[in-house]
Amino acid sequence: MTIGGYRIRTACPRRFRKLLPLLLFMVAPQFLLVSCGSEQDSNPTKITVTTPAPKATVDPSISNDLKTDVPDQPRSLGAAPQYETEAELIKRKLDELSSGNILFNPPEQMTLDKKERIEIRLATDRISEKDLAEGLVGEGEPRIETIKIGTFMKVQLCCGPPEEGHAFDIVALNSSEQIVTDTRATQWSFDVTPRKRGLQSLTLTVTVRLNLPDGKEEKVDHPLIERPIRVNVTTTALLKSWLTEHWQWLASTLLIPLVVVLWRFARKSQQRSRRTAAVQKSQKSDASGVFISYRRDDSKWFARSLNETLSSTLGDERVFIDVADIDLGVDFTQAINDTLQQCKVLVAIIGEHWLSASNNQGRRIDDPDDYVRLEIASALKRNIRVIPVLVENASMPLAGDLPEEIKALARRNAIQLSHANFEDGAKRLTDTLKRLLS
Repeated sequence: MTIGGYRIRTACPRRFRKLLPLLLFMVAPQFLLVSCGSEQDSNPTKITVTTPAPKATVDPSISNDLKTDVPDQPRSLGAAPQYETEAELIKRKLDELSSGNILFNPPEQMTLDKKERIEIRLATDRISEKDLAEGLVGEGEPRIETIKIGTFMKVQLCCGPPEEGHAFDIVALNSSEQIVTDTRATQWSFDVTPRKRGLQSLTLTVTVRLNLPDGKEEKVDHPLIERPIRVNVTTTALLKSWLTEHWQWLASTLLIPLVVVLWRFARKSQQRSRRTAAVQKSQKSDASGVFISYRRDDSKWFARSLNETLSSTLGDERVFIDVADIDLGVDFTQAINDTLQQCKVLVAIIGEHWLSASNNQGRRIDDPDDYVRLEIASALKRNIRVIPVLVENASMPLAGDLPEEIKALARRNAIQLSHANFEDGAKRLTDTLKRLLS
């Protein structure tokens, strides 16, 4: 037997002759020549097994002569394609969305531990605002704004900033993500129960699902609205509801008169304590305070909210309010002048009924003893900066509609505040006050 040029003699039994070529083929894959004989067999048999010839190789030294002018890769037929960034792609996808409206009805005031319904509706422009508001449940005033509408929209109502703690228990009555169609409005409903008193915050978040082609369809939830909503939580309405349900029993036991007397006494005591504390703090101040003037039946809750915002930024000792609660026997004008001596700025909160508020004698602003008129007149006379704050849809009063001593108020530049822009407007007002008081 010969393998690779070497001759090897083997004695191969007859019964292994058929298996030997296969074994040799496995050992020598390039080229095999098998010869098998036996001393008992005078006629040896020669078996030759040949494997397929290997592929011919080309000498690298001559390979260049065989090459053609055909390039290895196809030539470019134009400029390289331009790809969009993710931000550009999202902007284009948003521009492709149809326009529509969002309606939501959060109340401006809620009662502690009393559940109320808040509804949010989304619809395309094909649905009228009248149809959008039809059958709305909840006591809040409906607000309608424009918004981009996609097929899959997500609406969430949360309970305010985490650092402030959860002031509301919120139960969603629908899935947060729903399909919005052209034929009807899509609704999200929430049962909201306030758990903390005072000015609290809700957060309304609306997102739309976008499909971004990136080799595969990538789904992205893009925010459209993230709106803080201010709500004043009180216990007054809760007490009122309880009295309404039990008025017969209370009347029979004369409890209502007793409650009223005690409430008035406690309120007067609280007001006296607050005024005393304000006077003590103001004695340390050198005319660097802010005086808030308002009508209670016109903008009471708005004034309270603004007072809390300014006090948290400027300090309680620099913000004065409720000078209208002057004790019996105290001269009205003197009490106002004493307070204004400690102030550099008067903030006049003007609501929609500020000018038209009236009593049995006519317009209150025409009464020389009207405390709002006395506050503004005293500030103008002392050359104190007066900043009008117009609440919601209130407009600036004309000089011809004002008494002679406060006509100059009509020429003061005003700032417009509403629940929708309260945070931005309050920040602008606070920045101005900081600059004036520094």
